[in-house]
Amino acid sequence: MTEQKGEAQRAKREEGKGVQARMPGVEDLLALSGGGVEAYLRCCEASLKGLASINEEVAHFADQRIRASFETAQSLMKATDPAEAVRTQVDFARSATEQYLQEATKLLNLATQVAMDSLGPIQGQVTTAFGLLPRK
Repeated sequence: MTEQKGEAQRAKREEGKGVQARMPGVEDLLALSGGGVEAYLRCCEASLKGLASINEEVAHFADQRIRASFETAQSLMKATDPAEAVRTQVDFARSATEQYLQEATKLLNLATQVAMDSLGPIQGQVTTAFGLLPRK
């Protein structure tokens, strides 16, 4: 009975000291988790901005391609012989292929930049977390 009473008193003393006393490093962990939320929010913000710029680029490119298609259609309607119509179509296909390749490169670069900007805040948080780990 006395042993149980001693255990209860010891538990009460530990409870009074708080979690920090029983688990060293918990304050760092709590601070780190708050930083993690902040890093996550910065990551989301960077992702949204980046996706908006990609969306804007795609919309701009689509507009250019639609206009070029209409211009080509008008040129085809004005063609006076089959050779002229074929030249118009070949020029259109060549130009479209070049522009699609350029646009794909541009979008790939934008996506890479978005990924780098988005992961930056989280990478900083991970580096901080590993710095808090005990060294053996």
